[in-house]
Amino acid sequence: VVLLPLAAFAVIGIHLIFIQRQGMALPVGMTKTPRSMKFFPNFALRDVLLWLWCLLLLVLLAAFLPYGPSIPGMEWELGKKADPFAPAYPGIKPEWYFLWVYQLLKEFPPHIMGLEGTQVCMFLIFAILGVGGIVPWLDRRAARNRPSPGFTDGGVAVLIFLFFLTFKAWDLGGTLGADDPESRAAVARFSAWLTLGGAAVVTILRLILGKFRWFYLSGAMMLQTGLHGIAGLSYLTACGIALPAGILSLILLGRGSRTDDTESVGHS
Repeated sequence: VVLLPLAAFAVIGIHLIFIQRQGMALPVGMTKTPRSMKFFPNFALRDVLLWLWCLLLLVLLAAFLPYGPSIPGMEWELGKKADPFAPAYPGIKPEWYFLWVYQLLKEFPPHIMGLEGTQVCMFLIFAILGVGGIVPWLDRRAARNRPSPGFTDGGVAVLIFLFFLTFKAWDLGGTLGADDPESRAAVARFSAWLTLGGAAVVTILRLILGKFRWFYLSGAMMLQTGLHGIAGLSYLTACGIALPAGILSLILLGRGSRTDDTESVGHS
């Protein structure tokens, strides 16, 4: 409650300092810097003005239209005053942007190798977020204004991971209740087909439009999705099978990067 907001505030502050000192990173292939604006006072005052307009609109709605306009179908009900001591509603879930964390916690058993499953899961989540935070330092090709197919494919793999867990947390395709094994299997199967369908479309577009040839990480993530959702394996077992494919992909990505660098040096 105390440390995490302070840490987030510190990270955002450092991020803003870097932006002020170094500027925003340009997209790959763009050499001309677009028209910029000073953060203070120009950009800061524009943001403050926008938030003041939003606050003013909220105050006007609360003061003059607490139950909505007098138009059938456009009313809104404030409901009863919240009781902080009341038990949580059955089936309550977090906001949509935390659904993947909520679902990932459910995929872990109570104990793993003497540790609590929730602790292992949270460590994994922090590791994923940490790796995502240092990608700008890891992606040296983008720093040289060159495409990074490996990191692009890694981003697609992360999206497959997030969408699949989010769809499962929404209980898409379930009919017999959240605690019923058949319903859980139906939800996993429907979510897997939905995720794999979207991933297939994205892969085809990347292949045709972007001329990409790097599909190792996203392929490993699609394999894990299919093994769990369609083949019926447990989530962690599917991860254990897809993990060697991911490790092999990292090896191939490293060799490909070195080969590309060697060819570029030779041409120059």
